[in-house]
Amino acid sequence: MQKKEKEYDEFGRVIRENRSALKRERQEIKLFVMELLKLPAKQYALLPLSPVTQAAFIEGKRLSGNAFQRHLNYLVRLISEHDIEQIRYAHQTVNHPYLHHDQKNQRILREIDRLLADDPDIFPELIALYADFDIQYVRQLCRAEQKYRQAQAMLPEEERGHRIGKHQRRLQQYLHHLVLKKSAE
Repeated sequence: MQKKEKEYDEFGRVIRENRSALKRERQEIKLFVMELLKLPAKQYALLPLSPVTQAAFIEGKRLSGNAFQRHLNYLVRLISEHDIEQIRYAHQTVNHPYLHHDQKNQRILREIDRLLADDPDIFPELIALYADFDIQYVRQLCRAEQKYRQAQAMLPEEERGHRIGKHQRRLQQYLHHLVLKKSAE
């Protein structure tokens, strides 16, 4: 292990790093890493993490005790090599679907209504709004939901279900978990 070269100020005194400030920063990162460990394993792919870091998070989920503490320190080192602010932003937009709960839900419901009404302008807007928008999957869900609604309309009034179809729920979940593009904030 190499020692760092000493830095000096203008008076010739050695400049020492503030260890307590570094420890506080590491503690904040450690709390964030513990929050990330609570996520389902499939959501690590949605964060801007390297494959090694994703594998380390998945490995950290099964550990306990002292092994978990050692692995937590390893994860803190791995995360500090990445852009932490970018990871925090992705974590907030992807993994906190109830952040700005009412506004986000209302926007998504308006988008779904426009999708199911075959609005021709909605797809370019959604492509501009969301980072990884899968147009084919959304069209497939819309077609399936429209078929479900047509089948419900054919049934007598007392037999109709007054709840939303499973395809509309999937569409809502899909739009809920998409990451907004930075320009759309």
